[in-house]
Amino acid sequence: MLCDGSPGGRSVSKAVLSNLIIYTDSVLVQEKLRFLKTSVLAYFPLCCFCWSIARRNPRMEYRNLRTLTHALLLLLCSWVASSVAVQQNLTDSAHNETKHIFKDIQSMHLYFAESCWLGYTRNMSTVNSDNWCEWHHINRHYSNLRICLEDLAEILNLAFPNNIANNYIMMGHRTYFINCTLPFQELADPPEHILLALILAPISIIPFLVTLVVCKSKTTKPHT
Repeated sequence: MLCDGSPGGRSVSKAVLSNLIIYTDSVLVQEKLRFLKTSVLAYFPLCCFCWSIARRNPRMEYRNLRTLTHALLLLLCSWVASSVAVQQNLTDSAHNETKHIFKDIQSMHLYFAESCWLGYTRNMSTVNSDNWCEWHHINRHYSNLRICLEDLAEILNLAFPNNIANNYIMMGHRTYFINCTLPFQELADPPEHILLALILAPISIIPFLVTLVVCKSKTTKPHT
């Protein structure tokens, strides 16, 4: 299980994922080092052979020694070319051995994200369904699901939030919180006497304002 809700469980899970990725890379590095070591071990005896011939036959013509050197180099190049093909096959085999469970990062992400979800459903099963809408009952389990998905994305060098994480979070809402609604008070019409007062008050002010404007206009003398 990738995430069991405890900090220790999350740390162990992160270590397991990190070790899996490190193991995949280390297998490829070991194959490359093995190829390099084999090349050096093969080239060294050839150099020693040429040096011993030149030492034992100091009067050997330069042309003959050069021809022998070229032949040995050609032989070495042929061996290196064949070794490269063999090394490529070994690399492909290492890829197949370490990634036969996970074809790519996407499938690895899906696999461990499902483990986060299974841990969340197990934790939610311990909560009474009547308390699913009470935040103080489910906040720890909900936070653990988010932390588990976030840690997984961090280990795999993926962005968060992402589509897979969002799908599992939305699945949690549809599974456990679809019937949760915020409490609200139903609005009602005001009483009739208050409604009547609100209607008549602005109407009664209109004649007063008209009278005030007329009186003001009569008392105002035009400027000459």
